[in-house]
Amino acid sequence: MTCCWAWSCCCLLWMVSWLAWISSCCCWRPRCRLWLLQLDTRNQRLSRTAIEQEAVDMRFEGIVGLEGVKLRTQHHLNSHTASRLNPFQAICQTGFGVRWEQKNIAMPSAHGYSWSAAFLQFMNPHSPSPTIATSVESPFINSLGMPFVPIPRFSTLFCIWPTRYLDFQLFASDRNLTLPDQSPNAGPDHPVVNVTWKESCDFCDWLSEKERAAGSLPEGVAFRLPSDLEWSAAVGLPIEEGTRPDLRSGVADGYPWGASWPPPKGAGNYSQELGVDDFEFTSPVGSFPANHHGIYDLGGNVWEWCNDFTDRSHDCRTLRGASWFNGYQDRMKSSFRNDLGHPDTRFSSFGFRIVLGAPLKG
Repeated sequence: MTCCWAWSCCCLLWMVSWLAWISSCCCWRPRCRLWLLQLDTRNQRLSRTAIEQEAVDMRFEGIVGLEGVKLRTQHHLNSHTASRLNPFQAICQTGFGVRWEQKNIAMPSAHGYSWSAAFLQFMNPHSPSPTIATSVESPFINSLGMPFVPIPRFSTLFCIWPTRYLDFQLFASDRNLTLPDQSPNAGPDHPVVNVTWKESCDFCDWLSEKERAAGSLPEGVAFRLPSDLEWSAAVGLPIEEGTRPDLRSGVADGYPWGASWPPPKGAGNYSQELGVDDFEFTSPVGSFPANHHGIYDLGGNVWEWCNDFTDRSHDCRTLRGASWFNGYQDRMKSSFRNDLGHPDTRFSSFGFRIVLGAPLKG
């Protein structure tokens, strides 16, 4: 009897050891990505720091805050960096989907406001595609640090600012492309310009492939250019009549800043003749107040490519939003469509903004 009991114990211990070994082999080691975004009130430039490393141990506990995230890694945040982590947003993405946790998020506002934010992303390369649930306060943020928020009437998520030079630079480097010339004194956080419609679409395809390979993009959606009507919803226009962009152009009254003309000081980056801003050419994204959907630069800075053809000739693609070059009243209306967007056109006031949504036809 004693021998049987001893033999049973040995078998049990062997099974436990075997299961523990299997578990350790199958467990994925979470990969930690920590982004720090800081809006410097002295020069209004948005800078980004990325700290990425394999984590030995991670633990989320309690309300998200500096004291609520336990990291035991090979590197440690110094006191100067750690002091800038509040308020911040933390996003934990696991094989079970996306869990959003936040505390005292301060979104960027007008000049003179300081904003800092951060997020942690736990990535399992073998996990199913995560679900996405967002709001203005809790945007979806991709691996390039581009935040996306919902817009009315569509399930599409809109990037809160135009694609930056630093974003496009990563794409060009990965594809061995020559970078287009930029505006004088333009920094990495300025919107990229001199980009054709086709290059804008290629950037979207590259980013979709990149995010899908990392397991962070749900099935059935992709990064792409917005449709003309999606752009209208983002800028705050009501439902528009007309079956094509050229039939809707200039019909609805109003401007990105409101109903009155001329634009007030700080309304956006427009022609220097208006005297509403201090930028001669492009400005850093997010330099002016967001609209009530939390979206920046929908008026001025750069014209933004849209997916739609402008008219029935199918010669040009639609451009929206006016730019640093424009000062005429009609072109600054929220409903105005620029019909000079031949797909191969490059201009120092042409840029683009991307969205996350179901693929479009055509």
